[in-house]
This record gives sequence, C-alpha cells and structure tokens, in this order.
Amino acid sequence: MKRAALDKIGLWDERLQAADYDLYYRTLERSQKIGDIKPVHICLDTYVHHYIRLTSKQSFPPFFDKANLISIEDKWGKAKMNEYFELMSQ
Repeated sequence: MKRAALDKIGLWDERLQAADYDLYYRTLERSQKIGDIKPVHICLDTYVHHYIRLTSKQSFPPFFDKANLISIEDKWGKAKMNEYFELMSQ
C-alpha cells in the first residue's frame, strides 16, 4: 500500500486487532464512494509461514490497552461486512 493511500484513508486503527481487515474495508469504501484509489487486493498463490507451535507455547501478557479494543463488527456492522465480503468473493 502506498503512503498516498494511507493519507486518504487514515492510518492503522490501533483499537482493532483485525486492523488489516479494516484497511481492506476502508480502501474498498473509498474506491466505491470517491474512486481515487483502488481497493487492497489479496495476493493469490502466496504462502505465509507461521510457527504455530511456537506461538501456542507462549504465554503473552494481556494487552495494556485492552479496555480500548473494539471488534471489527462494532466498527463496521455485520451487514456492511457481509456486503464487502461478497464483493471480495467475486
């Protein structure tokens, strides 16, 4: 993602653990309403390796700002998320 796109949609929303989905929703919404950026695309045939065994053995401290966290559903609403998911699936 280019800095110019972040300048238009805003920076990472630190209140969300699913902030990557929020970036997707915000680029898609801006693309539909204003049309000056393209929505984020999913890279097909890309493999991201995650050491699940190492992660599951760790015990992380609780988030410092846990009281400030919101869910992606709280921010966007289930209906809007379903609408954008349908667009992504096409």
